[in-house]
Amino acid sequence: MKNYFSIAEVKDYTDILTFYNKFKENNKSEKEVEWEDSPLETLVYDISTLKNIAIKNKNISFFKFKIFTERKKSIIKDNKGNLLPRDERINKIESQGLVFHDSGKIKIVFLCGIENISKFKKDLFNKYTKLDSEIYFDEDILFWLFWHHEQNGDKSLSDDEDIFINDLRTYTGVSQDNKNEIKVDGDKASTLLATLGSIFSSKKFKLLNLELDYLDENITVEIRNSGTYKLDIGSSKGDCDRHGVDRTFFLLIFVDIYVFPKIKNSYKKAIENNVWNELIQLSYTKQLGVKIINLVNEGLALVERELKDKSKENSQRLFHEKIVKK
Repeated sequence: MKNYFSIAEVKDYTDILTFYNKFKENNKSEKEVEWEDSPLETLVYDISTLKNIAIKNKNISFFKFKIFTERKKSIIKDNKGNLLPRDERINKIESQGLVFHDSGKIKIVFLCGIENISKFKKDLFNKYTKLDSEIYFDEDILFWLFWHHEQNGDKSLSDDEDIFINDLRTYTGVSQDNKNEIKVDGDKASTLLATLGSIFSSKKFKLLNLELDYLDENITVEIRNSGTYKLDIGSSKGDCDRHGVDRTFFLLIFVDIYVFPKIKNSYKKAIENNVWNELIQLSYTKQLGVKIINLVNEGLALVERELKDKSKENSQRLFHEKIVKK
């Protein structure tokens, strides 16, 4: 099972019990519209009780919820100018969510893309608090992760703790004119020419799908520069297997409070220690270009030999056919 998720920090609260009570009090909002027989509704429901879960060396308080908000579709009338039935003129945007407290901060993980968080904020949360969406990764961090995997695959991302990239399963880049998207996945991700060609064409990463080992957890997570992420719950292994129905929430919290900050801090350390900079990136890109040239030249030489062999075989066949006719 793969879950898209996005993360937001609650800015006006630090105590989760206080926020929990406020959250329950402000579980609904409505918006009157002149063309609608009933208001557009935003509702938080199925709010769980406050629970605690042990994650590594931390005891985390959290609660779960579900949410939906209604939005008007672009077309609300038929060809005759009559209103369409309500379910045909309304978009219902739904998500599950998780609120948790760690190190004096309250965060909400939504099981949806970041674009839907903005809708939930506008329709409900902005009425009583401020949510800041968390975007952990930019294009340079993604490029650094790719470079580290390709150049130092057997080494930890961090000097002070073991965090390893076991596998790079998918990556997506954008051409330097920002017009064309380049994606390599599945078996292609391990094909040298596909890898070299796409990265040489694009120094701007949008997405990496990584299998990581950290703190005795093995997880597969898709990280993006947009703030929307994807976690492969089914393939993850480790302490999470002991948590039954809360396994998904264990992993979501683990990724946010341990994995993402560790990756970002390791990237900052790489820059501070001059292990990663623009010159290294450009040098690596040049290496890719040289490899592409060598691979293409080798391929062309092979094709040239095959053409000569086929031409020779064809000449011999024609000569033999002429002799047979005589």
